Amino acid sequence: MDAAKEATKGLAKDLGDVLIYALYPTTGLRFLKWKYGLEKAPADTKARTLEDIKKEDDLIAKARAGKLTEKSSAVPGPNVRNFKNLL
Repeated sequence: MDAAKEATKGLAKDLGDVLIYALYPTTGLRFLKWKYGLEKAPADTKARTLEDIKKEDDLIAKARAGKLTEKSSAVPGPNVRNFKNLL
């Protein structure tokens, strides 16, 4: 714990932050930097919006109906289902 406290000195605000680092040194440090605004979180870690989900649902409906074309198969966001498996 002493090593974790030292490694997060100036970054950790409470014992919970130190524990995050102690359990997950690499990802914990990245998370703490995002948490306190020292680094911008990557796009793939951001939550999907309701609009994103509706777009995905529309594409799934098109795929099931057999109306999905190669041009419309580009799907927004990194957390996307594989539509080719639905055909």
